[in-house]
Amino acid sequence: MIKTDMIKTVIILSACLLYMGTSYGQINWNIHAGGGLSYFNDINFQSKRLGERFLGGPVFLAGASMSGSLVKETITEWELGINIVNGGYYAVGLKIDEGGVSNGWDYAHKVSRRDWYVQIPASLSFNVFEGTGFLIGARMNYRFSSLRHPNFTYRKWIPAGHLGVFTRLTPRIRLDLTAFIDILAREQVKPHLAGHSSLDRRDMGATLNLRYTLK
Repeated sequence: MIKTDMIKTVIILSACLLYMGTSYGQINWNIHAGGGLSYFNDINFQSKRLGERFLGGPVFLAGASMSGSLVKETITEWELGINIVNGGYYAVGLKIDEGGVSNGWDYAHKVSRRDWYVQIPASLSFNVFEGTGFLIGARMNYRFSSLRHPNFTYRKWIPAGHLGVFTRLTPRIRLDLTAFIDILAREQVKPHLAGHSSLDRRDMGATLNLRYTLK
C-alpha cells in the first residue's frame, strides 16, 4: 500500500509541475553527469548495538531532464528528470579477538555494498544572483536489486529530499552542488528485533553535478 501511494504521489506531483511549466512557454532539454559521496547512517545512533558501522562510498549518476520557467519573467525554474545512479558504502564489522571479545572495528575487512537505482528528481531553482542561486526539491529512488537479510526488509521505493546551490558557467552549462537525505529509513526491522525498533538508517550525502542544456 505504501509503495502504491508513493508512486501515485510522484506521478501527481510530476504531472502538476510539468503542466505548470509547459503552460508558460519554452521547455529546455538537458543532460546531466555527476558524482559525489554517500553515507549510510542511523540518525538515531543505534547501529553500534548491532555490531556494525558504515563508511562513506562514491556515488555516480547520469541522466536527462526537462526544465523551464515556472511563470513568465520569473527567477524561478522548474526541472523534472530521470537519472541512472550507482551508489554505495562500506560496511565494517566488529573485530573479535581469540577470546571472543570485541576489540574495536575491523576496518581491514570492510565490505563494499553497492546498488543501481532509477532516480526521478523534481526541483525548483531560484536564480538569485544573475546565474547563481539555490535549489530545493524531492526525488524518488527505485532500487533494482532485491536484498535479503534475516533481520531487515529493504524498501524498493525510497523517497528523498535535496537542497543545493548552483552557478551558470556559460548560458548552456550549469554546475550544481546538492546535499540529499532519505525521507524514510531504507530498512524496516523485523518483529523479532523489537529491541532495535529505534533503528533508522538512511542514505545521505552530496553530489557535484554538471548540466548541459541541449535546447
